[in-house]
Amino acid sequence: MKRFGVAPQAVVAWGGRVLVVEAMPSDGAPKDNAVVFDADGAERVRLRPPPAEGGARDVVGFYTAYLDESGPVVVVAARVGDLWGRVDLRAGTLVDVRTWR
Repeated sequence: MKRFGVAPQAVVAWGGRVLVVEAMPSDGAPKDNAVVFDADGAERVRLRPPPAEGGARDVVGFYTAYLDESGPVVVVAARVGDLWGRVDLRAGTLVDVRTWR
């Protein structure tokens, strides 16, 4: 069983994996607050957010996640225009990134 100091913002499970969006990071902290675990609890990959319109410094952190027919979708909060994309487990990034809302 995994334990977190602060309740996660979102948790989704698919295909023997679990994606956890941890609490929003504080200012100045790394913005990699989304992690994929294997079913046994081993960390598979910590996701790196894409740069926002104003650059990486405008990224606030991963905000939420949900499942659709093709797998997990993750939303990234940014100071100017939130983003969403699909998880690339090999690279630890998001692909097919688009503006959210």
